[in-house]
Amino acid sequence: MAAGVMMSATSKAGLNLGEQTPQPARISAWVALPWFLTLVRIGLIPVLVTGWVECQAAAEAGDPTAASRRWVILLLVAIGASDVLDGMFARWLDVRTRAGARLDAVADKLAQLAILSTIVFASGPAFPSVPLWFLVLFAGRDLLEAAGFAALRLRRGPVEGEHRWHGKVSTVLAFALFAAVFAGAPTDLVGVLVGLSAVLVVFSTALYARDGLILWREARRARNP
Repeated sequence: MAAGVMMSATSKAGLNLGEQTPQPARISAWVALPWFLTLVRIGLIPVLVTGWVECQAAAEAGDPTAASRRWVILLLVAIGASDVLDGMFARWLDVRTRAGARLDAVADKLAQLAILSTIVFASGPAFPSVPLWFLVLFAGRDLLEAAGFAALRLRRGPVEGEHRWHGKVSTVLAFALFAAVFAGAPTDLVGVLVGLSAVLVVFSTALYARDGLILWREARRARNP
């Protein structure tokens, strides 16, 4: 009788001694892989810049530059590969997050602007040069996009950034230009890539600006129906 009362009381209290307490699910280490690759890309930026400066210094001193040139090319390839792989793994593992996407975008901008600024301001005999106006155009696009994003966020709340095909092509073309410079390509080829990339930067910026204006007008209509 006492045993029955105890079992009844246990049942009423919501306890079930025959079942084990559920354990929290383990988070796989693979979830952190895209973040790790993005952070590695950011960490490689100062290493590449240092390698570039050392290669230019060696060329100016008349020393061999083959080994240091191969090193900076390898670093550039690693940065480009991490840019592709972090997004790929995030999709495959289904671990895409808003914070991860923003960190990836920041890493892309940092890498591109740091590499291009190094090419422009640390020019020398080891590598072909790129004109200053192209850096101004490149940086101006990023500043305009950041300002537009901030304005939309204030106007309509959270805004989801979306990578369009023209933005992706612009990034690929920029890295093709960097690769040509790092490989010591002929000046004419570098000039062609600069021109193509500049046209695409302007085109892509115009399309993003158009999309931003559409969202701005939609937000205004929503506030003033």
